Amino acid sequence: MRYTITQYDELGQYVDAFVNGNFHLLIIEGRAGTGKTEILKEGLKHMTPNEYGWITGRLSPVFLFNKLYDLQDKPIILDDTDGIYREKESVNLLKCLCQTTEDKLVTWQTSTRLVPVKEFRTKSRLLLVSNDWKQLNKHVGAIIDRGILIDFVPSPFTVFNRARQVFDHAIYGDILDFIAKYLPVVKEPTLRDVYNARQTQLAGLCWQSPLIQSFGLNTSEQIVIELDQITGLSVNERGREYAKLTGKLPENYERIRREFLAKGCVMC
Repeated sequence: MRYTITQYDELGQYVDAFVNGNFHLLIIEGRAGTGKTEILKEGLKHMTPNEYGWITGRLSPVFLFNKLYDLQDKPIILDDTDGIYREKESVNLLKCLCQTTEDKLVTWQTSTRLVPVKEFRTKSRLLLVSNDWKQLNKHVGAIIDRGILIDFVPSPFTVFNRARQVFDHAIYGDILDFIAKYLPVVKEPTLRDVYNARQTQLAGLCWQSPLIQSFGLNTSEQIVIELDQITGLSVNERGREYAKLTGKLPENYERIRREFLAKGCVMC
């Protein structure tokens, strides 16, 4: 079953339901940098680390089998491990673990001395987190059919509101206020953008230009925002600078600026 969620609170409810013993398989898909992992950590804060298993990063099928064996009967989270879904052996292991029965048989099919047993039974439940489940290969189709797939698609405003909740305004205020000015035209903001802009700021470097490039705008739109940072210039002067930089007519600057203002941007 596939279900689309746009709000962090609702995503947290599904994570809480998993933590409380519901769902034998829950899959959460969403853009990188939107804070999915942090929602998981919030849901797990009342559990001790030895009560669940958290697996992340690149891992081989043998390593995956051994981890599943070590974590028998505990809930398991696979976070940012998209690479394992491209290996048939790993997918077969997950298919075993995603059986709809409470008691599942996980088996290792080939000969190797690197696994402690060839099969074991477990009651582990599984939560998978992926940045782009749709781009994974055909082998994962059988996994989707065995659980609930949450497609997490927060709007730019929702992501920004989340950023204001998790980042201290006393520290990140300049960056958050800057994003707020142009938020109506920002296509895919992420929490990582805010953090990385702060790191650039601390290094004493220009953080506005890299941040503007992360907004998902075309080159002309980026230049309009760049010119908006220059104080002391009239609209006509900015239009002439735009023409020099792009080779396009100054009227194009004025058109894009009007479009931004109409959408709610705060322009100089």
